[in-house]
Amino acid sequence: MSKYNFSHVRRSYQFILIAIFMLVGVVVVPTVWAGNVSLENAGNPTPLLATIAVNSTADNLTASDGNCTLREAIQNANSDSDTTGGDCVAGSGIDTITLPAGTFTVALAGIEENNAGGDFDLLDDVTIVGDSAGTTYIDGGAIDRVFDLRSGAATVTFQDLTIQNGNSVASGGGVYIENNAVVTVTLTSVALKNNAALSGGAIYYNPNMSGAAMSLNQVELSGNMATTDGGGIYVRGDGVTIVNSTVSNNSANNNGGGLYLRNTGCCAGGIAISFSTIANNVAEADSSGVGMGGGGA
Repeated sequence: MSKYNFSHVRRSYQFILIAIFMLVGVVVVPTVWAGNVSLENAGNPTPLLATIAVNSTADNLTASDGNCTLREAIQNANSDSDTTGGDCVAGSGIDTITLPAGTFTVALAGIEENNAGGDFDLLDDVTIVGDSAGTTYIDGGAIDRVFDLRSGAATVTFQDLTIQNGNSVASGGGVYIENNAVVTVTLTSVALKNNAALSGGAIYYNPNMSGAAMSLNQVELSGNMATTDGGGIYVRGDGVTIVNSTVSNNSANNNGGGLYLRNTGCCAGGIAISFSTIANNVAEADSSGVGMGGGGA
């Protein structure tokens, strides 16, 4: 039996279909994909997003040593480039930094705002994800606060980790959010423990304007301390949501052992607290006679 050439049949049907489309005025343009961007949308491509996997608990900026440290990963995320000689994936857009189980302790001393030493400075949009709050610890080593969010970071997320042992002579022992920064900060399944500062032992949040927001979901704040106000959290402004969280055993020498809420009603968003426990916090911890609001003020 002779073999039938089906390729001629396919080509014939293709020519017929093209002729039909031309007659009825239908133009078919195939979509070609390049990576994750369709050429139909090439004029407005979706920003590339990098995932930067940390593989070392050391705190250094030693390039080309084969180790990707948390500080190096943040440098790449801040610059949207590779500053590490290939140790870490280059940053690009809203990056995600992943941390394995372990303790990542601030050891590189320094007082500056470019992540070269001291606290971890976040200057661009980033998500930092650990293994879990019970296995991934980011530790200030009591030499500086842990995280400093600057105004260039519009969206910052912390997830599945613990922020502990930060110490600041100014504000925000665990997380400091720059004054008047329009930033959205989200903490999910995070613990903040044993941090200390002048104000805002664990978190200092002072947007004082509309457009900023902070959301805490399944967050535990405990054992944090402020020498003035806000042992757990210092808030000046609005846009705060706390859900399914616990604020306990924090202290302030002046006001707001757990939460210090000031200038609320100034901006959009208000303050919303639901399904949460605020208990066993202490204001007036130094018995000076000027403090009030053990749970909040």
